[in-house]
Amino acid sequence: MPELPDATRTRLQKLGLSERDIDVLMTVDSGRELGYDGKLGHGAVAYFDKVASGRDPKVVINWIIHELLGQHVVRSNIGDNPMSLPDGDASLEKLCAEAVEAFPEEARSVRSGKINVVNVILGRVMKASRGTVDAKAARTTLLRMLKP
Repeated sequence: MPELPDATRTRLQKLGLSERDIDVLMTVDSGRELGYDGKLGHGAVAYFDKVASGRDPKVVINWIIHELLGQHVVRSNIGDNPMSLPDGDASLEKLCAEAVEAFPEEARSVRSGKINVVNVILGRVMKASRGTVDAKAARTTLLRMLKP
């Protein structure tokens, strides 16, 4: 039978690990799957146990958390480049058109010459894109769309 989480936590505390470090290790380890044979897959705690054998556990946990998990986060986010839109200009045009539709009063104000009101609409574009569009390009697109 695999070690229960409370027993694992107690064992890790005896090694001198902080609660935060144990929480991180246990959270990563919670993704393990129970196989058909009743054995748990290799998880973060098992990896920690192997690496920490004969080494300072605090150094090992810091290496796992900061180096390995940090690299994992970086590599998992590389595919989702937040600074690029999928369709480039077409996406920017669509976001700007939706923002103009959402703020008809402000759009009328911009068309009547109150150029600074475009910043309200620009804020909507930035919010919808989660800050991934170039603000200058979005402003230029909005002003072009709202030309009188």
